[in-house]
Amino acid sequence: SAAASRPQFNCNAMLKDQILKSSYFKSLLKINSVDGLAEEVMSFADSIDVYQASSPTSPSVFFCCVFRLFTMEPSEDDLQLLLDHPHSICVRCVALLYIRFAERPERLWSALEEYVLDDMSFGLDGRLLGPLPGTVGEYVESLLIKEKYFGTPLPRLPVAVKRKLEEKLAPLPQYRKRSQANRKILKQFREKGTPVEVCRDGTWRRGVVLDMEGRVPSRLKLGVLLEDSSQCVAHLGKVILRGDASSDSESTPRERRPGRSRSRSRRGVSPDWSRWKGKSE
Repeated sequence: SAAASRPQFNCNAMLKDQILKSSYFKSLLKINSVDGLAEEVMSFADSIDVYQASSPTSPSVFFCCVFRLFTMEPSEDDLQLLLDHPHSICVRCVALLYIRFAERPERLWSALEEYVLDDMSFGLDGRLLGPLPGTVGEYVESLLIKEKYFGTPLPRLPVAVKRKLEEKLAPLPQYRKRSQANRKILKQFREKGTPVEVCRDGTWRRGVVLDMEGRVPSRLKLGVLLEDSSQCVAHLGKVILRGDASSDSESTPRERRPGRSRSRSRRGVSPDWSRWKGKSE
């Protein structure tokens, strides 16, 4: 039936009741566009919590805006405007949390995969009260892996979905380290023809850089021409340089050169993430 196929907002009945009775939420019903909602969030949200700091039973501005977004039944284009809002991390979180509460479990990864390596920093918004994750990517990872959000239960995930998500999220720390390392040598990745290897579905494939996609600065990607003449687009954290520095990037982290030995790891070996494929899964 049509009613069954309509999206549900899967929070507990008490919270939904508190939102619907909130005079602030009622005032949001005057806002009828995602642009208007983004303005509201930027003007008034001071946390990404579910409840106001002053009251354990009054839903926050932020969470009322998440629920208002749900009642707007946004189109994909509308949602995209919020998900990639260039100026407000809080607006982006409204859209991301909406997806976690309203999307079907088996579709969560395809809806949120794009954002797990997004490195926009929460430090950019000085008004937000903590505790806060470091980046948008870490925020999304916690939505996928944790059972509660600021103490409020998130929609339950079937065991099979949960297991699959854990598999997908396992290599994230390696991708993040590589992304940070690669950002320091972006010049090399901007050069067309730079020889690289790209991680696609867990397999490393050789190719050369075609171009850099910088439309969303917190998620830099490379267009790569693979050896079989197919093309792909890969996040910066899934690409390594090949050639030059060491004979093979497969093996182990290289010993640091003398004079650069202040390694974070006491063992004196610190991987060059721009050339190392990391531990295999």
